[in-house]
Amino acid sequence: MTLKDIAALANCSTATVSRVINNEKGVSEATRKQIQQIIDEYHFQPNKAAKGLAEQKTNTLLFVYENTPDNPFFTELIRGAIDGAKEAHQILLFNIICDCYVTDYFLNALRSEQIDGVIVASTGLPETINFAKMVAKENRHLVLLNDPIDELNVPRIYINNDQAAYQATRHLLECGHTRIGHIGGRTSSYPSYQRYEGYYRAMCEAGLKKYADRYTIMDNHNREMARRSAKELLSMVDRPTAIFAANDSMAFGVCAAVGEVGLRVPNDVSVVGYDDIKMASEFEPKLTTIRQPIYEMGKRSIQLMLKEVAGAQEFPEAIVLSASLVKRDSVRLLR
Repeated sequence: MTLKDIAALANCSTATVSRVINNEKGVSEATRKQIQQIIDEYHFQPNKAAKGLAEQKTNTLLFVYENTPDNPFFTELIRGAIDGAKEAHQILLFNIICDCYVTDYFLNALRSEQIDGVIVASTGLPETINFAKMVAKENRHLVLLNDPIDELNVPRIYINNDQAAYQATRHLLECGHTRIGHIGGRTSSYPSYQRYEGYYRAMCEAGLKKYADRYTIMDNHNREMARRSAKELLSMVDRPTAIFAANDSMAFGVCAAVGEVGLRVPNDVSVVGYDDIKMASEFEPKLTTIRQPIYEMGKRSIQLMLKEVAGAQEFPEAIVLSASLVKRDSVRLLR
């Protein structure tokens, strides 16, 4: 069954059939219905490869991310991207920034127009930022996730990390905590530094700058580093009564440290995380955290890329998603 066969059965032109398949205007409702019935009856599947060739497209996208095994963030992000690609009938290739040979391979594929565009998901690692800059320098379609990389004027999707961290810290303040610590991620990471800024802003507004300065430890890369940093805070004479961690994995490290020094969560130390990964609701005690729309960000990255490839936008689009506080059992009300 071909377009020509459908056109003959519907007594119309192949151009009309093509407009119905692509959901374009210029076809009467009666004709559209008749063609759709024929398509359904014969189980016709459009040739996506042929359509791509006609439009000078490969229907192939590259999704680049970082190898951070201690952080499940990318797992959920990729799940959303895969579902978005399926719905849009796109082939999705993946590359972890860790191998120069593989990176060069994909750059060459992009130059030879075997790939329509690149989605780069970054937490601020120099290798990822450099790769994004190389793609931009090639003047190819590029969408940024998580880290907007300000010097690149391209479409991007990211979370309002500053406001979400501010909300998490305000929750602890409203529960009566004043000695609130922060276990932060890399200062070179856009999301991590934004979360620190949200925490710091809330503490300063509450007149607690001295505690924010004293109880902040940045540049924790994983759960183990967060555990050691938390033990350092908890060894102080006037230790913090609450700790806000830059992600859930580090929050679990904080909880481990609390137990190791003979204290309990939340009886002695309240803990708040960030991400709301699956384990957060299964942990004991269940973790109070910030829920990011990670899946949505991954899925919308495909939609944004296709708009970019189609040239549907005059200016690069920036989508800022909001996160929300999920209250569970790891925070104690002091008053």
